[in-house]
Amino acid sequence: MQIPECTSQDRASEVSDDFLAITAFPAWKEVTQANTTIRVTFDMENDLARGMDGAVKIQKNMTREVRFKRGRWFTADENGKFHMYSGYRNGKTAQLKKQKLSIFGLVLSYNSKDGSLELSDQDFNESKKIYPTLREEMIGFPLARVSRKHSDSLTPLKRNPPAAPKPCNVKWSNALRLDPTTTGGRCLHFTASSAGDLFVIFATVPSKRSTWYYVQMGVNKVAIYKVDKTSIYLI
Repeated sequence: MQIPECTSQDRASEVSDDFLAITAFPAWKEVTQANTTIRVTFDMENDLARGMDGAVKIQKNMTREVRFKRGRWFTADENGKFHMYSGYRNGKTAQLKKQKLSIFGLVLSYNSKDGSLELSDQDFNESKKIYPTLREEMIGFPLARVSRKHSDSLTPLKRNPPAAPKPCNVKWSNALRLDPTTTGGRCLHFTASSAGDLFVIFATVPSKRSTWYYVQMGVNKVAIYKVDKTSIYLI
């Protein structure tokens, strides 16, 4: 079977943690601490195009790992890998006392009270040089939020568990059914190719999401999730 690629609208539905429900955020000192990697999650109405041709975009729901190193803000690629070309220090973001970050050249100010990244007047003027589609009505609004990725030197914050991904464009196959009454176990063998993560879903009743177990297989991890009526759990 051939499964179509998830759209940006499908990926937007994967973010299940409510920004307003999160009550603990890293302090600015923690964000800029050596060997600390943070997670920046955008929550915008539309994608943000970079350059006049708009070929490169910050997706409206993009989540990336970010680290301050050697006087620059580095943003990882989709696979979590950092590159030299992704390091920015425009908009005086290298001056840490100003509490600003640069995500692929988009300058944002950190609000440690709610963990948000807001677009100030100064941020707008600097970022407009790289992102011409920025609008003045976006000034003063939060465009993203910050959460801790990992740091051995910091005490973990009490907060909601990370959002679990939700498979999209699911296709079921009667040929792959497993009989639960069969003793001795059963094996499922398949060959697949994908530009992104693969999901294999098992369900007692496919139409009821509360019966789903699914396996996420990617370059960086393999995880198993269980869906109940309200939540998705990592098991």
